[in-house]
Amino acid sequence: NQLNASQNIIADQLRRLSGVNTVQFAVWDSENHFRCSNLPALISQSIREERDIQTQLDRAKKGDAVIFGPFKNPESSDASPNNPEMGVLTAVRDENNSVLAIMLVTRIGMYQEFSRMFFDIANAGNLDAYAVNEIGTMLTESPRAATLASSKRLDVTVEEIGASLRVADPGFPIQTSNHKKLTRSSMPLTRAAASVVSGRSEEEIDPYRNYAGIEVVGSWRWNSDSGIGVIVERSASQAFATVQIVQAGFILLGSLLFLSVTIAAAFLARATAAERAAVHPLSRYKVCEEVGAGGIGLAF
Repeated sequence: NQLNASQNIIADQLRRLSGVNTVQFAVWDSENHFRCSNLPALISQSIREERDIQTQLDRAKKGDAVIFGPFKNPESSDASPNNPEMGVLTAVRDENNSVLAIMLVTRIGMYQEFSRMFFDIANAGNLDAYAVNEIGTMLTESPRAATLASSKRLDVTVEEIGASLRVADPGFPIQTSNHKKLTRSSMPLTRAAASVVSGRSEEEIDPYRNYAGIEVVGSWRWNSDSGIGVIVERSASQAFATVQIVQAGFILLGSLLFLSVTIAAAFLARATAAERAAVHPLSRYKVCEEVGAGGIGLAF
């Protein structure tokens, strides 16, 4: 009874503090033992069984605000869509700054804000920008991936992208004719995903295939504090469009220069012939035969 009463008190306080009626929480004590939660039973269980939850709790006790998730509700249904959620783990301290507990607070709009940042970056720069976790799962809802999924050029639905899509290389461009034949779990991670989950931050200007089999160039960074990698990509055809324009410009410029030189050469040739004719009026005529002779000269 006391536990139930405590859960209600905590939930009421969090709703007042956040101004969000949907806010949910979970609490562990200072020894990392799970105590209470108002999360759905299956979500609460999956969070407690998270493989690195103890490490994250220890980080929170040291004073870090630890990002948790995104995660999905295993109890979702058609009436209740399985939208991803994110939360934050933070320490609860007493007046002596000693840790009393660690609390996870979620369903406060974190995932929506997190995804929106990538959405804005992607739209502003005509890019594909998304986050991945340490096993190469796409965490955000990439607008580029959503567009491909809507046109059947991806082997998942739009709802199966965020916190679900494995960023793997299919080996060829996905089309409507082959998108149902793929087994993404058996595919290798893309060049970018494999690199970033290894903790590397790199750039690649040699085209490689993305999660839809489209050739792209990209850049990626790994954030060890949050355990999240950020990948930014652009299709190779778009990335090198500027180079192609410059190359075409050089070809056009070369053609114009060749034409100019040809015209100049022809002009000089005509000018030289005219000058020669002015000095030697008969130089433009060809002598064919003698037509007559006189005392002081010949006629041709």
